[in-house]
Amino acid sequence: VPDYDFNIRDINKLGYDIEEPKFILHFRLLCDSSLIVPSGKDGYGFGYDGANNFSWESIVPLRLSATGHDFLAAVKQSEVWDKLKKEFSDASIKTLVAAGLKLTEAYAKKKVNEMLEN
Repeated sequence: VPDYDFNIRDINKLGYDIEEPKFILHFRLLCDSSLIVPSGKDGYGFGYDGANNFSWESIVPLRLSATGHDFLAAVKQSEVWDKLKKEFSDASIKTLVAAGLKLTEAYAKKKVNEMLEN
């Protein structure tokens, strides 16, 4: 079985500033939405100190959940990604995921119907 786990250092190596507040906010939203989940029982590897300051506490293995993979597959389709950017630019993560999956389903149904007509 291939190892699809990653950790926060892998994301940092891709050029993302993992200390930037905007990154932390979006990372936490992905975790809250269960698009990214811990691979083990160690949590996500972040926490807050007594002064409510965010910190990466440990490097733990993470992975995309099944829904995370479905959403990633959806936004890799240019027509879905373009529609989400245009029509849902201010939407919540929950709405983006739901809309992305629904659009993917609708485009797939349309494609199947076209195939059946030919």
